[in-house]
Amino acid sequence: MPVKLEVRWDGQGHGLPEHRLSLSAFSRALQQLHQSMRAIASKISTNQPPRDAVPRRGGKYAPAARFMDVQICSLAGGCTQMDLAVLIQQPSAQEQQRLFEENEQNELTEKTVVAFLTMLREHVEGKPCNAVRGYVDALRGKVTTHDYHAQRADGSDLLPKFSLGEIDAEDEPHSVPILLQVRGTVAAIVFTPGKQSVTIDTSDEIKLKCQASPEQVEKAIDLHRLSETVEARVIQDKNTMRLLSLRDASIHRGTRTEESRTEHIFTRWSHLLEELAK
Repeated sequence: MPVKLEVRWDGQGHGLPEHRLSLSAFSRALQQLHQSMRAIASKISTNQPPRDAVPRRGGKYAPAARFMDVQICSLAGGCTQMDLAVLIQQPSAQEQQRLFEENEQNELTEKTVVAFLTMLREHVEGKPCNAVRGYVDALRGKVTTHDYHAQRADGSDLLPKFSLGEIDAEDEPHSVPILLQVRGTVAAIVFTPGKQSVTIDTSDEIKLKCQASPEQVEKAIDLHRLSETVEARVIQDKNTMRLLSLRDASIHRGTRTEESRTEHIFTRWSHLLEELAK
């Protein structure tokens, strides 16, 4: 059964004072809300969920997280309040049975919503959490208050209603770049000079479009031609992804000895170390 999530945005711009919901202003926020839910769901296990932004190998429910959906049931308050249904939207009854039973679906949706709202509250109150950063950034400078209330299908409270204050554009905290390591396939390649990119379709069906060098684009072409599963290391800085490395995931990565690791570091990064020592 779906979880009912009531979301209310209030502010002085972007159609909100006129009780209208601007798609140009808030479509990204809705998309980021959905992506955050899926990312959180893919990492949930039977215990407390991790706080990573992008899933790696996933938790107990990782195979079903790609079916996590957020659907608008109704608009109220002049389109400033949305009643959302968070649920597992699966293609067939057989697929639904194969993944897990209904009680486990309820557990997944409830845990996902609780984790999302908990992380959101902590992030806005000063404890950064990458899993909800994209959603918060999409609301930055656009709302003065945003309220949330989660209920189970039977109408009982999953989390009591709470309100968060304005997210000022000037108060955006400095974000530290994140190193991600993902597995998947090469889904798309852009060759345009100065705009080269490689898109990785991860095993959790999350697509990462990464800036890439000409050499990385050539390597991606070869791996795409062979339909190989790839392992990519990506630097995420706010909404920008940059490809750091790309390799064939089927080739075993050898284990370096302590001596070889030390030699590798001082050989590869010798110029940077020299600059830092000045």
